[in-house]
Amino acid sequence: MKTKKTMMFVIFLVMALLVENADAVLIDFEDRTAGESFDVGYTFITSGVSVTGEQFQWSNTTWYSGGNASIGTGGSAGGADNEINTNNINLDFDFGVALTSLSLQYGEYGGNINLEINGDFQNVENFADLPANVGATSIFVYDTNTPGQGKGALIVIGTINSFKIGGQELWLDNIIASAIPEPAILTLLALGSLIALRRKTYTNCLTDRKIL
Repeated sequence: MKTKKTMMFVIFLVMALLVENADAVLIDFEDRTAGESFDVGYTFITSGVSVTGEQFQWSNTTWYSGGNASIGTGGSAGGADNEINTNNINLDFDFGVALTSLSLQYGEYGGNINLEINGDFQNVENFADLPANVGATSIFVYDTNTPGQGKGALIVIGTINSFKIGGQELWLDNIIASAIPEPAILTLLALGSLIALRRKTYTNCLTDRKIL
């Protein structure tokens, strides 16, 4: 449990550092209206980014074009206020520039996941089943609960020219896209790990001394 908490601290520290960067774009869907729904083929704008609904591939490899995405407020992805639900639909995010990192919070509550980066398409049951590399980028996944049954976070590091994601009962929030040079992102990961280690060591020290 301590290892999970430490990893989660690292991931969200990195996400916080990324969103503070001037070149980072935060998509939290706060500029959309709760209850809005978007079908396959429809394009909408959020945080200045163009998002298009596309067909979703079920686990049996059948393509489905009857899905939709909708704006909700239930905190299912782990964030606050608005978030987006993908119901048998993939969302194609057009950032207009090549990215070097992307992170997001998700709530995964059933069905399979589609992820496509730089044309490399993955169809997996859960985020935890994603390979370590997709589209020549590095993938970091953390599930806070049992895979496929709760909240988590995804971090993608590397050159990202295109990004699509969707699910059957998948909620997304706080998507952070950045063009920070890749070495700097790796440095942030290392820094986050170091801070988390020191935090854990300090907490253990206080516990040993019965201060906590």
